[in-house]
Amino acid sequence: MNKITHKYVSTEIKVVLESMTYDDAVLDVPIPIKEGFLDLADFIIVTSCSIECQIDRIMERDDVDEGEALSKINLQMPDEHYCALGNLVINTEGMNESDLEKVVQKALDL
Repeated sequence: MNKITHKYVSTEIKVVLESMTYDDAVLDVPIPIKEGFLDLADFIIVTSCSIECQIDRIMERDDVDEGEALSKINLQMPDEHYCALGNLVINTEGMNESDLEKVVQKALDL
């Protein structure tokens, strides 16, 4: 499904970015792909945390058990792959949304 939809999503993102009247935009993209999302970015921020933290967050967010949370994680690329793509990797272990917002804002101000 991703192979089919990504080209349409990335085309739409390009259209929106080209029509913007301001210089900066943030894309919140769960699946980075070359020739679609990565090539549109000047700076990539990756968030990361331990597998245990990921499991806990998915269980809480999706109201699923540990096995189902782990299955969702196993469908994704390894964390190391995402981290290798980033200009900045933020370890979100123990952070709440407010903490993360402050760290990201500080990074964007650099």
